[in-house]
Amino acid sequence: MPYRSFYGVGEVPRRSGGKDSVIAIYQPFDTADHPITIGLGSDAIWDRFWTVLGRPDMGKNPDYASNRQRRAHRAAIVEEIGKILRQRPRSHWLELFATARVPAGPINRVDEVVADLEFQRRGLFYNLAVGDRLVPQVGTGIQIDGAANVARSAPPMLGSSTVEVLRDVAGLPEEEIEILRQQDGV
Repeated sequence: MPYRSFYGVGEVPRRSGGKDSVIAIYQPFDTADHPITIGLGSDAIWDRFWTVLGRPDMGKNPDYASNRQRRAHRAAIVEEIGKILRQRPRSHWLELFATARVPAGPINRVDEVVADLEFQRRGLFYNLAVGDRLVPQVGTGIQIDGAANVARSAPPMLGSSTVEVLRDVAGLPEEEIEILRQQDGV
């Protein structure tokens, strides 16, 4: 766990893409077109994965019989997986892995995330009308009684709430706020 390292010894964690997991193969891979992530977290998944790839010999290789052994040979295994996955597009692999119950998923670009039909259906991305313009928003993804949880109002424009904040939060009297206005501070 990256946070344990930081809290325990003060080391700032670096991005690893899951490569520091206790699971031997749990990381992103490139395909012929777009990246995916794969988690081969059990011996049964390990066997199914290699069967789907047409390499059952790798799944049955005694050198890779346990997660511990796979971790010891991780570099060679990752290299072999990478060579195979780069031969076909992401959609091909994800369909095969889904059918074989191998944990895998797309690593989407921001434009792909926003275009995701399920996220749209759940109301994760929406617009709020502010005057004559629409302000894009990112929701929580939480639905209450089947309805997306959305903001009641758009975020304020810069400076639009300054007087209210000075008065209601900072407790400044109207006279001081007026002085600030005259000094272009509000």
